Amino acid sequence: MKLNLAVLALAVHSVASAATGQQIFALKRPDRRALTPGEYTFLQTTDTHGWFEQSGETYFGDWGDLASFHQHMKKKYPNLLFFDSGDKHDGNGVSDASTPRGHYSRRLFREMPFDAVTVGNHELYNTEVATLEYEEVSQHLGDKYLSGNVEIWRGEWRPYGNRYKVIERSHYKDGKTRRILTFGFLYDFDLHPNNIRVTKVRDAVKQQWFLDALDNEEYDVVAVIGHIPLRSWEFPQLIEAIRKRTKKPLVLLGGHSHVRDAVQLNGEFDGPSDVYGIQGGRFLETLGWLSLNVTGQESTSSSRSYIDFHIDGLKFHASHDPDHSKWDTALGKSLTRQLSRIKKKLDLKEVYGCVPENYYTNGAKFPGPSSLLSLIADEVLPTLNGTAEGATGDRVIITNTGGLRFDLLKGPYTRNTGFVVSPFPNNWVYLPNIDIHTAHDILPYLNRKAHILGSGHMVPEEIPQECDMFHAADTKGLLPGYVTLDDYGHDGDDTPHWALPYYELPNAIQTEMPPDDVKYVDLVFYDFIAPFIQEALYALDRPDYFERLTDYGGKGLNELLKDYAEEHWECRY
Repeated sequence: MKLNLAVLALAVHSVASAATGQQIFALKRPDRRALTPGEYTFLQTTDTHGWFEQSGETYFGDWGDLASFHQHMKKKYPNLLFFDSGDKHDGNGVSDASTPRGHYSRRLFREMPFDAVTVGNHELYNTEVATLEYEEVSQHLGDKYLSGNVEIWRGEWRPYGNRYKVIERSHYKDGKTRRILTFGFLYDFDLHPNNIRVTKVRDAVKQQWFLDALDNEEYDVVAVIGHIPLRSWEFPQLIEAIRKRTKKPLVLLGGHSHVRDAVQLNGEFDGPSDVYGIQGGRFLETLGWLSLNVTGQESTSSSRSYIDFHIDGLKFHASHDPDHSKWDTALGKSLTRQLSRIKKKLDLKEVYGCVPENYYTNGAKFPGPSSLLSLIADEVLPTLNGTAEGATGDRVIITNTGGLRFDLLKGPYTRNTGFVVSPFPNNWVYLPNIDIHTAHDILPYLNRKAHILGSGHMVPEEIPQECDMFHAADTKGLLPGYVTLDDYGHDGDDTPHWALPYYELPNAIQTEMPPDDVKYVDLVFYDFIAPFIQEALYALDRPDYFERLTDYGGKGLNELLKDYAEEHWECRY
């Protein structure tokens, strides 16, 4: 099946104070594009990664506002369907600062009235986290937690969630009930612990339960909630398998790659028809919206939108008076109070220093003075003090850029900042005394690969700034944000934005190489990328070096950043 690539320009988002964000947004009130409802209307979150709150200019609101928005929209559109496509961990202190990780965030998540959810890879890296997600979220949500290709060992292999669910909607003028056969799938993830089993999608769709559901259940539309990028290979495998059993309209709800995207397949190039998909970004910045009308057995139409998560915009779409005091529902108030207590309990507002300027991931060229990668490689990683007795002193430290989850923005460096920028609790390991020539060749090898762990399943293309869509006259008065081009066109963002540059990142970065007269160095890296280092050594004909792998010790990047902030970024109030 042939799919066109979506193009997306990813803006850099400033995280100002809550009051400042709301005031600026109100002053600039952009012309918002209205949402189009349909016979079937889908609202989606995905890849929240512990972000239960946004407090910047472009995005502003919290988990309670989402609950209130959903309730108001259900009154307006009673047939609304509300889904989440997974990845609730690794990216914010609300989920990552607790012991165990996700202790509080799992409770917040499961109180949101989703109609169905699926599991992401970040729920499955760790044995303890995977078990707690199953016990505290999957079992709590029951048949709303869908997982067609993930199993957990509980004395025997059990499905991680319900295999599928038929969801009914009946508030239609013709009095007829519509039924949505809904599945949940994870991409072909293979970095899970031993108590988890993930069946490849191409094999899962051959299993009898899947075929029986398509053949025997009564339904009008098929929906697949996938922690899968819309343009990754697993969705074509699902589409092909479903189209062998039914020609009914198919809706895909994607995730994992942190982009806004939408697809519509209408039989071009002899491909499948009546397939529509939405993917709603990341970090509670975006709510995906997809509507579908079935006007006849052979005729469908659809619309999509990307909703900026800002309380003013949410009120606009809910037809709610922005000055009316009754926006917050009982559930919304409860979730906001719980979130506030969690942040206080975890000391997420504790300040360690004040960042003097913005350091960007994709928003700045690397290497460069505004690049977060340059700051990490040149200033922060060299402060690592290992505890291994055999370290020589001459060393090179490598880390993967996928471990850097967000920009480091000007302002207070708090406990939460560390989890926003670098949430992963990895351990340093090293290969002692390897020859300098091999050390020189490892980073280029890693950066020739399509991606390394954490860098994403798919990477969006950059929209060049010289494109007519971005003339300065057209962006006057707009806030920074996403400018998305997908299969439907470039009018999907509900709020027009101006887009900052988007630069591709290397897979990995390293500290400066020692002088040329050094013949041997210690190679230091996170244990998380050890398989890729081993692969590189095999490719360089030095697999024997990997046999030397041992613990290096020292603080993780989260702690190194904290120490750097305390030493170099004094707050001057």
